[in-house]
Amino acid sequence: MKSFIKLMLGYGLYLPYQMFFSYVAGPLLILVLVPGGLIMLLAIGRGEVWQIYKEELFGHSGRPKAAPVE
Repeated sequence: MKSFIKLMLGYGLYLPYQMFFSYVAGPLLILVLVPGGLIMLLAIGRGEVWQIYKEELFGHSGRPKAAPVE
């Protein structure tokens, strides 16, 4: 009986935290950290990173780029 009470108490404490971190804290962290990381990357690399970022997001035609001719 004592082990059953410990088990139920364990699940009673674990499940609310699991639900909170999965459905509340996780998405909030993603909303904050992903844009912040991109802004940091753009601030550090300025010109080169911004060109590559724009090219990949907005200017990529879907075709592979031609290999450079030597």
